[in-house]
Amino acid sequence: MFDEIDKGSMKSMVKAFPYMLGAVEPDMKVIQSLRTLDGKSIAGICMVGMGGSAIAGTLCRDLLSRTSHIPLVCIQDYDIPHFIDKNWLVIATSYSGNT
Repeated sequence: MFDEIDKGSMKSMVKAFPYMLGAVEPDMKVIQSLRTLDGKSIAGICMVGMGGSAIAGTLCRDLLSRTSHIPLVCIQDYDIPHFIDKNWLVIATSYSGNT
């Protein structure tokens, strides 16, 4: 029955997400800039994604929200709220590459 509802095979996409992360070669400039951050310099984490692309951010927020010392927000819109500034880590996900 689930296969009739999940025509886009999102269940398999979520299941494959950890493998997809391992298959991507990280940008070394990004890695170097992340290494310069300490835990006190990040005001919060904003995860951006539309539709199915928001699943990863929502999952991370739900898993980490009880233990995180900084705010975790998920945005499923084209606009990011004004309170998110240069002190926030923003992670944008797009499976299709269109949003």
